[in-house]
Amino acid sequence: MADNALIDTGPAVSAGGNNYAIQYNAGGSLVGNETNFYWNYTSQQMCIGHSTPAASTALHISRGMEFSAYGIMVENTFAVAGQADIWLRAQGNDMHLWYNGTAGYIGVIGQLQFQQSGSPRMTLWTLGGVSVTPAVGQTLNVSGTTDYEDVVLGDDDIPNKKYVDGQSTNGWCGVTPFTRTSDSTFDTDNNAKMQAIFTVGRPIRYRATAGTWRYGIVTQWSAGSVTIAGYPLTASDDDEMQYGEMSKVETLWFSINGEFADGADANLLLNDLNSYRKWIGGPAYCVMISHRVVVQDTGANQPRINARINAAPVGTANSNAGRDVSTSWVDTVVDISGGYALLQGSSIDLATDANGSNNDASDLSVGLTIVKE
Repeated sequence: MADNALIDTGPAVSAGGNNYAIQYNAGGSLVGNETNFYWNYTSQQMCIGHSTPAASTALHISRGMEFSAYGIMVENTFAVAGQADIWLRAQGNDMHLWYNGTAGYIGVIGQLQFQQSGSPRMTLWTLGGVSVTPAVGQTLNVSGTTDYEDVVLGDDDIPNKKYVDGQSTNGWCGVTPFTRTSDSTFDTDNNAKMQAIFTVGRPIRYRATAGTWRYGIVTQWSAGSVTIAGYPLTASDDDEMQYGEMSKVETLWFSINGEFADGADANLLLNDLNSYRKWIGGPAYCVMISHRVVVQDTGANQPRINARINAAPVGTANSNAGRDVSTSWVDTVVDISGGYALLQGSSIDLATDANGSNNDASDLSVGLTIVKE
């Protein structure tokens, strides 16, 4: 039978209520026409389709394109109620791109949504997993969001590298930026975030890239300039820095009543207190020695105090003798040696020299600040 074409501007050609239709049929029957271009007066939409719509599918076509108040729908299936392959829809200030593989819009299996109203965002949603494969050498990037890592708060938020670097590993968190300015100072950003990190008493560690960690403690913050005590922050150990939990800091206290500096003594605890001390914890580091006396030597010169770990001096001041005593607190800064490491079973003692003029300084208090690894 010959092919047929029909241009109709009258009443509905079929039960779908279509007016102003151009239909092409290859089989000679209007019921089975294969191509139609029509305006649906009932639903107020224009359709380009590949089969005659029925009343139940007035809003949905088979293997064609539909323009309606809901948006643009492109379909590549046979006439099944509500079955669409792609649907582009504008809704208020938002735009939705839906993919539907089952009957009815409720069965949407993929959606890309650009949302302007409320909280502006783009949402990608699927019933299955989402796989993103960048080209070789390329990455997913969140550039343009200042301090993005600070807003990664939800369990399902995707972190960036800086966030991961800043997460705790055995109680230590990486931190940037920092710039060494001396063996005892470095600069960082002058903001509330960094001030909270580098608060006084915060344990820190630093090293060359993949090198040996050196340990210290923050003793001062001043507008982004940080002062530390501990192992020297040398130019050989300033590639990486981490800050630790405050629980990693511990202080060991010792008191010796009466005169203690009647001569050089490398074992004050043993000889003046008749006692021994040892470390029973895990790896740790003596990063600061603090001492004070009630009564100074009555002469011009004062005795010096040092800590000893496994019989080796910890402080390096005055050729490893330590710092002079005073009636005010005396603290080491970065005059700390590599002998500051404590392992389980390490012996601990105090030492003094014969530097006092009259050897009558008395009532000594000593605190050793320890940072645990």
